[in-house]
Amino acid sequence: MAKELVISAKSVEEAVELAAEQTGIKKEELKYEVVAESKKGLFGIGAQDAKISVTIEETPDELAVNFVKTVLRDLELSTDNVELVETSAKEATIVVTGDDMGLVIGHHGEILESLQYLTNLAANKGIDGYRRYVVDVENYRAKREETLRKLAQKTAARAKRQGRNIVLEPMSAYERRTIHSEVQDIEGVTTFSIGSGDQRKVVVSPENQRAPKPKTQKKDAPRKAEPEKKPLDPDIPLTYAGGGVSKQPIVKAKSIEELGLADPDESDIY
Repeated sequence: MAKELVISAKSVEEAVELAAEQTGIKKEELKYEVVAESKKGLFGIGAQDAKISVTIEETPDELAVNFVKTVLRDLELSTDNVELVETSAKEATIVVTGDDMGLVIGHHGEILESLQYLTNLAANKGIDGYRRYVVDVENYRAKREETLRKLAQKTAARAKRQGRNIVLEPMSAYERRTIHSEVQDIEGVTTFSIGSGDQRKVVVSPENQRAPKPKTQKKDAPRKAEPEKKPLDPDIPLTYAGGGVSKQPIVKAKSIEELGLADPDESDIY
């Protein structure tokens, strides 16, 4: 990918030397175009510096490294120890060391993950194919991986002991893969992921755990058939319950007429 850089100096020759110093490219290998020649002016009035436009062809690796250096400079951190290590044909690691680099790492590597994401965007823009760049600061990734593997082992043991699922905190895709990889070698437990985006989490689960049975609604017990009411015998006087006088069944009614008795005698009602 080509990048254009405009350099000003008192003369074209000085501008070329300055461009070589800034880009690290030898003067004879620089590709530049003179934008303006220098002018002395009259008694210093109207003097003008020379300007050249330098075209720099940057490879994806150079773009990635320069992007990381730019971020470090903006944070007022040292760029002296930034090195690219090729790990495969499609992947490389940018190793950064120096003082006060915790600012670039952030909580659980959150800032480092963002820097890596933006570095890959900058390096792969407008090119064919894709080359992945891993940004590692102060060997943080190896330390974090070791911490995650220990976490996976402890969580797996706890899940088996307690016989229940254990949900871990949200993690990046790289960290989730580390947990999955470590647990798959532990007998009696398995893992799966839930959630989406930044809230995606790993669940460590016992393999023999049974899913809870769905609750079934209890069916209403059939009601007992009400006993058939016997017709009232008008020859047997009505009594209150507990009277112990009549075998006539106790019947509730709103009125004498409702009982169905003809010519009721008030003396029968107690």
